[in-house]
Amino acid sequence: HYGRGSYALCLRLKWRQKKATTTTAPAAKTAAPAAAAQKATKAAKAQLKGVHTKSATKIWKRTHFFRPHTHTLSRQPKYSRATKVNPRNKMDAYSVIKYPAHHRGCNEGD
Repeated sequence: HYGRGSYALCLRLKWRQKKATTTTAPAAKTAAPAAAAQKATKAAKAQLKGVHTKSATKIWKRTHFFRPHTHTLSRQPKYSRATKVNPRNKMDAYSVIKYPAHHRGCNEGD
């Protein structure tokens, strides 16, 4: 029965022994460029991805929650409801003056 630290030490020693016996000189020479290329591709992937690892959590500092204002779509009406889109002259030759308040006879009298 190993102690907590000694068991890990034993595993490390076994791993080192296994690594020392399996690696040979010619294989190490050919593995070095392949490992470098693999390391380079890994670095290129990491560079392309960028650093988006940390995400900050929102800290609410108010006691009341107000719903956040998100994207609001603009209106797309079926027809125009504005009255001054195509205005027409209401005082044409055929219109009847209903309450003629601005003429000479209006100011006279009294």
